[in-house]
Amino acid sequence: MGGIVCIAAAVGGATSQSLKAGFLVGATPRRAELAMIVGALTSVLVIGFTLVLLNRAYTTVQPLVLENVEITAEMKVVDEVTQNGKRYKLINVIGSHQIPDGRYFYDPAAKRIDYQRREGIGSERLPAPQALLMSTVINGILRQSLPWGLVLLGVFIVVTLELCGVRSLAFAVGSYLPVSTTAPIFVGGVVSWLLQVITKRQEGEVSSGALFAAGLIAAAPSEA
Repeated sequence: MGGIVCIAAAVGGATSQSLKAGFLVGATPRRAELAMIVGALTSVLVIGFTLVLLNRAYTTVQPLVLENVEITAEMKVVDEVTQNGKRYKLINVIGSHQIPDGRYFYDPAAKRIDYQRREGIGSERLPAPQALLMSTVINGILRQSLPWGLVLLGVFIVVTLELCGVRSLAFAVGSYLPVSTTAPIFVGGVVSWLLQVITKRQEGEVSSGALFAAGLIAAAPSEA
């Protein structure tokens, strides 16, 4: 459900950007929406298969022996796998007080875990900060273990920023995204500011710069 909500929000944001850019170039909403449908279906197929292949390529299996493990409600059997010629139950653990969250190769006869499978996406080689953030929040709510102290601290920081005239949403996004992601945004803002200083002209919402930026974000000029 968390994944569905995140994807719906992302598609909604992309659609609003496309409609805005389409308005700037005089495109009709009907054609823009048709282009968004084609783009969404195409991206689902292309990106979906790409993510599956990347996850398989970077997934690793590491030895991890845990004795006397009983299957509890926090452990779900999701598949059967073979490792070194031996059959195991692949269990997904979420919210257990005995075993850290993750996927493990479980031997039901010996009641023992012999291996841990570390998925590629979300690992050190393929970090996914947004997905891990949503996973942390959702799991914390479901397990009733959300760090409310940190949540309240974030609320107070947002209130303080708003009182100081700082946009809290931009600050919050920049606080958890890596520098490699936020650096281009900062560079774009500096370039825009320098151009305004040199040309002595303020860029409005309906301008060539705004149109170009919206096109880079949503690829709307090609859709229109």
